Amino acid sequence: MHLRKFLDWRKALIYTHRWAGIVLTAVFVVWFVSGVIFVYVGMPTLPAEERLRRMESLDVTAIAVTPAQAAARAGLTNPSRVRIAMSGGRPVYRFQSGGAWQMVYADTGEALVRLSADEALAVMRRFAPEHAQTLRHEERLTDADQWTLQGVIRSTMPMHRISLGDPAGTELLHLGASR
Repeated sequence: MHLRKFLDWRKALIYTHRWAGIVLTAVFVVWFVSGVIFVYVGMPTLPAEERLRRMESLDVTAIAVTPAQAAARAGLTNPSRVRIAMSGGRPVYRFQSGGAWQMVYADTGEALVRLSADEALAVMRRFAPEHAQTLRHEERLTDADQWTLQGVIRSTMPMHRISLGDPAGTELLHLGASR
């Protein structure tokens, strides 16, 4: 009689359904709670104050090309935004056109070429001189990973991931990998 009860497919289905529901409910509760945590705990970022403190000082004396001339040389007809900054000791215009950013040197009007791994390391040595001896090129990203899911960052692919070599395991991304 006990064997007959065990072989009854309806009872087996009910038993399986009950325990599968209990297990899957626990999984969904963990998934829900982690989602709520991610709503309030953001992704790691470089604070604006830190980024501005470490940026190269702007040297406008080297500018020889107007933004309109630089945009025309880059083939941009109507950029929506223009920024100016320094890159490797040279002033650059950063034009946003159609959601993508393009950089043009403000001293010559040449388009900024993508950087190699060694050039990206040199930029990071200037950005974080206290870690100059421990910097290490980790990889060249060509597609999004768990930290680069935002559309703004994804539109700048490829990029370099560089490790500072500090005890915290800090990694920074440099937008400018060679294609």
